[in-house]
Amino acid sequence: MTADVRTEDGCRLWADRVGAGAPLVLCHGGPGIWDYLGPVARLLDGHARVVR
Repeated sequence: MTADVRTEDGCRLWADRVGAGAPLVLCHGGPGIWDYLGPVARLLDGHARVVR
């Protein structure tokens, strides 16, 4: 599920959630490469609810 998350100051953040189970948050490591963790999230799909 892809969603836009709004912060208190109005900033819009992109988020994606897949899988079921205990939550696991994956955060990217810097500007310009914001979604390289998609393949990792798919590998963990059967083991955790991955939010990135």
